[in-house]
Amino acid sequence: MLETMKLVQAKKLGTQGFTRTLDFDLAKLVEEVGELAIEVQINQGRLPQSKGGEDGIVGEAVDVVNVALDIAFLAMAQTGDLTVEQMAETLRHISARKLARWEEKVSLLESSNN
Repeated sequence: MLETMKLVQAKKLGTQGFTRTLDFDLAKLVEEVGELAIEVQINQGRLPQSKGGEDGIVGEAVDVVNVALDIAFLAMAQTGDLTVEQMAETLRHISARKLARWEEKVSLLESSNN
């Protein structure tokens, strides 16, 4: 799974160094969200194609996910010596809970539109 692969990569890098901090990753996340916003603007015809990258919306969304997962890794690494498997299970558990909330919202919207 994507999150497990990203957590394995993050664990190999460890938590030390200038580029392995929450504030650095937060700044990187903002940068990636900005690049995603540009791709959305291109898609909507508000910016010329020449302003974009080669991966488009999907590629930039994946970059956002990767940086967000790195932030999650660093936060979990601060709380203790969890294994990658424990970290991945934590992410899966939280993701499932949040996806269930979204499913509830979708169901409510669908029922109110009928």
